[in-house]
Amino acid sequence: MTEANIAFVANLLADPSRAAMCLALAGGEARPAGELAARAVDRALEDGRFTAARFAPYQRAVERGLRPFFRFIHKYYEPAFFEVFLRPRTRWVLEAVLSVLSGGAFMKMGWGTRAALAVLFAAARMNLWVRRRAGRPVESRLEW
Repeated sequence: MTEANIAFVANLLADPSRAAMCLALAGGEARPAGELAARAVDRALEDGRFTAARFAPYQRAVERGLRPFFRFIHKYYEPAFFEVFLRPRTRWVLEAVLSVLSGGAFMKMGWGTRAALAVLFAAARMNLWVRRRAGRPVESRLEW
């Protein structure tokens, strides 16, 4: 890594919202999928049923929890979303993003978090329009 690259990364982490996101990801405290699995296995051991139907609620909970992650992953590679994602305008949206990144989507997400995520994705769509009008790239970096 060159000095210029290190300076670029350091500059990115100097922003409080980006630093908070990195800390949420690196904290090692978000283990909700494992906790859900442990509870599901514990219940199955208690009643002696290891059928697919017994683990269906666990599967639905994990799929529900992963949905926001996959949406972030898919959109992360679009320049319009990336700009908005790294610079949330309000603490409300930042807290919703941190909630998802720290595993809060595996538990029941409140309406406030859902609304904040909707605002984030709407802002990204507006940014897509602005970038398109300005002649800036809008295609996903996954397709490069």
